Amino acid sequence: MNPFNPNNKFMQLLSQVIDALGTNILLVLTSIPVMTIGASLTAAHDVVRRQQRGEGHLTRAYFRAFRRNFVQASQIWLVFLVAGGLLAASWLYAPASLAVLVLQIFVALILVVGFEWAFYLQSRFANPTALTLRNAWIFAVSHIGVTLLLVAFDAAFLAIIIAAWFYWPQSEFLILLLGYGSLLHAHLPLLEYAMRQYLPHDKREEDQ
Repeated sequence: MNPFNPNNKFMQLLSQVIDALGTNILLVLTSIPVMTIGASLTAAHDVVRRQQRGEGHLTRAYFRAFRRNFVQASQIWLVFLVAGGLLAASWLYAPASLAVLVLQIFVALILVVGFEWAFYLQSRFANPTALTLRNAWIFAVSHIGVTLLLVAFDAAFLAIIIAAWFYWPQSEFLILLLGYGSLLHAHLPLLEYAMRQYLPHDKREEDQ
């Protein structure tokens, strides 16, 4: 058996790892200005979907999606950034009470579940910003099982980073190198599965 045969399982796995590394590197580099994080996440969702279908060139597809979605994705990111900042400020400065705590937890949950869907939807559908945000929360609730799995993946990834920091700091670089871009390879099959009933004749394939 030729170990370098592209149809070999090892080579397929190696190709997926390389794609995941490439996606994460592009995601990190284009997120450095902070305000571009929304466009970066949208582009990452787009290229991971294409990678899993065996479509297109990673870097070219990433920057095409980044440019195409920049304005709307940045608007969506600004909503989460401002809302998250206000929530963080409330944890620091709001008077401590059970009612305030319940409200803070509720708002945090709303932001988290919306975040899991918003940039995927932006990468998948051509809708106004407000409609994309509305749909993010609609899908988050209507597909609550998928949403909980997405949150669980993210929570597990965060837990691994924290555990590595305290117990195995030598692995921190590798974990961060794989990063959130790699985690999207677990997200996308779940999101696409949830969307399958809404995309019987999907026409939004920009490279066709």
